[in-house]
Amino acid sequence: MISEEEKRRLADLYAAAAEALDPLASDLEERRKAFDLEVERLYRVVSAPGVTFEKFKGKAVQMCLKYLHRDLPPDERRARDTTI
Repeated sequence: MISEEEKRRLADLYAAAAEALDPLASDLEERRKAFDLEVERLYRVVSAPGVTFEKFKGKAVQMCLKYLHRDLPPDERRARDTTI
């Protein structure tokens, strides 16, 4: 099980990489690497047997999106789920 603190940290790392205003920023690759390393750490700690890393990472990204948009009104949250 992933704790609330781990969810927050992972969502912050995801936001720093995915929502970068400058796609050519010099530190963008470092941000992506930090997110990937945290996903790898969580995969080793909490993944169920038989779950691939790619599937785990996909679910982690979905969790991050839900976490980051948790305070949005339901209609806007649904719109973001289909456009991101």
